[in-house]
This record gives sequence, structure tokens and C-alpha cells, in this order.
Amino acid sequence: MFAAILVILPLAARLVGWGPTYTMYASSVWFRVDVIAEDAGGHAYPLAPTELAQQVTPSAVPFLAGGDHFRRTYDVAPLRHHLDDLARLACKTQHGRAKAVSMTLFERTYRAETPRTSRVRVVCES
Repeated sequence: MFAAILVILPLAARLVGWGPTYTMYASSVWFRVDVIAEDAGGHAYPLAPTELAQQVTPSAVPFLAGGDHFRRTYDVAPLRHHLDDLARLACKTQHGRAKAVSMTLFERTYRAETPRTSRVRVVCES
């Protein structure tokens, strides 16, 4: 009887979309980060997220190092919530060359039909 519950309960939860199933590490997200800077003439040029990885805390490095191609993780909410902070950091790395920086986070999950996209644009301080 107990074995039947262990099998039926997760299957039923999957069918109805909710339930008491264990999902701590059962889902993952694929993500990529685009960083585009604009100079005073309005010309756009890409920046490698890895350049920013050298200037962030160790817990943030995995989001940026190699972030210019799709990578898998379990949660990108911290990255999504700090895109504007990272764009300001990118401004500083350009030493006055960039007048604005745009960052785009692309997220794909196996459940989502369309990818989630988060964008910010920060005007750099002169």
C-alpha cells in the first residue's frame, strides 16, 4: 500500500500541476546573458559577461563567467533582480567609453513554451 502511494502521488501531482512532490532540484533553467554597450556616437558593441565576473562576489561568478552562451542552473532570480546593478558595473569597466549599457537575460525551462526575457538599460554616469 505504501509503495503504491509513493508511485501514484507524484504521478497524480504531475497531471494536475501541483501537489506534495519533491522539487527542490527537480527543475532547472537554461540562461544566457547579453551585454551591449553604446558609445557617444550611438555605436553598439558587445561586452563579454566574463569581464564582469572578475569584479563580482564569488557567489555571482557562475552567472557571468561564460554567460554569453546558454548554461544550466537551478535559479536565475538573483541575476534577474540585479541586472541593473551589473549594467552599472559594466559602465565602470568601460572607463568612460560607454554612454549606456543594456543587459538582457534569456531564460528557458523545459516547462515554458516561450523563453522569458528580462532587459535593462542604464545610462552611464560621466
